[in-house]
Amino acid sequence: MCNVAAVFYNVWADTINLKLANYEKFNLAKRYLNFILANG
Repeated sequence: MCNVAAVFYNVWADTINLKLANYEKFNLAKRYLNFILANG
């Protein structure tokens, strides 16, 4: 039972990390686009 909980937690943590990473990429892309638009 303990192993199942650990696996579930690890999968959940990985999912959260992936979402955070995608959010960071999204913010970077948005900043880059704004920079291009402002200086284009």
